[in-house]
Amino acid sequence: MSEVAIYLRVSTSDKGQDTGLQLTACKNWLKILGRDEDDYAMYEDELSGRNTKRPSYQRMLDDVESGKIKIVVAYKLDRISRSVKDLIDFDEKLEKKGAIWYMATQPGIDGDRKSALSSM
Repeated sequence: MSEVAIYLRVSTSDKGQDTGLQLTACKNWLKILGRDEDDYAMYEDELSGRNTKRPSYQRMLDDVESGKIKIVVAYKLDRISRSVKDLIDFDEKLEKKGAIWYMATQPGIDGDRKSALSSM
């Protein structure tokens, strides 16, 4: 299993939302990082970002907790969550395990976690 996770989320597929664009941007970000763009574990949910009760999101966090995942890439912050509290919790969980996160379409929001969250 790869140590890199790509997290994709759409709220619903019937409003023209598509994870294809998200995946392409995340894979391009992996190239920028010098990583193999085809070596990643994908986690995908079709649920609201209002809370973190999403199966793939929870599975990804479990994999971070177990040390399997060291890098998380998502399209942008609101794909992780629309709640500032949940974003802070996400950051703290990754930081505790020494994992880093990146937002493929928000270049200033990456491994410098405290700076990224304070700019929201």
